[in-house]
Amino acid sequence: MENKKIIRLVLMIIAVIGLLILVFYPRISETGLSGFSLFPEHKGPVVSNPFENLNLEAKAVYVFDLARNEPIFELNSRAQLPLASLTKIMTVLVAKEISFQGESLDNIIDSALAQSSNEAASALASMDNNFINLMNKKAKELNLRQTYFLNETGLDISRQISGGYGSAQDVAKLIKYAIKNNPELFEATTNGESNSNIYASSTTLLIASKTGFTDLAGGNLAVIFDAGFEHPIAVVVLGSTKEGRFTDVEKLIKATFKNLELRIKN
Repeated sequence: MENKKIIRLVLMIIAVIGLLILVFYPRISETGLSGFSLFPEHKGPVVSNPFENLNLEAKAVYVFDLARNEPIFELNSRAQLPLASLTKIMTVLVAKEISFQGESLDNIIDSALAQSSNEAASALASMDNNFINLMNKKAKELNLRQTYFLNETGLDISRQISGGYGSAQDVAKLIKYAIKNNPELFEATTNGESNSNIYASSTTLLIASKTGFTDLAGGNLAVIFDAGFEHPIAVVVLGSTKEGRFTDVEKLIKATFKNLELRIKN
């Protein structure tokens, strides 16, 4: 009887050893005995996608790497949505292009962009009786497929109709074009003084920014920030809330930095 117990115990030990060999042999083969441990060091969870589980409030998002000319992250980026005061990016761009040489519009443009002044946008639009058509012509020229304008401010025309429409992808294209051709255009939007973008007062990373909010649009925000060593990144959120647009962009900027870190490590 005792012999049977001993045999049974030996067989159990052999089975356990066999199981351990099956589990750990591949690691022994690859790393050698010096790299083998029954209790390998815990290195924490591997983050494969920093943009997962951000709990964004926005309906549409587009994060675009201007240096590499490629998208980093997108969510409903081609959906056509109300632009609200993001419309004013096109307003100031067209006004700048049709202005007479030597004519200074700096104060009006700063007011339209940084303070999101509707009066300033209307003053710029008064430069040409055909101004809204010029805005739509420019949208076609830039291949902004989801974009068109009904007024220069982006204010809702009625409960159902917005003053301008476009996609998050289109807005990124527009602000990229604007900053490339008029680098000084957004200077006033990068600091916290009289700025509708409250995020501007808490960061030195901004190269450009524009806010937008109406009942139809909800909260919109477009920014270009410097990720380091002249590495500009555009972030656009549409259809968020009045406060959520700022937290959405902040989350997306943090996720972008993590994404860039992973690129370097890999």
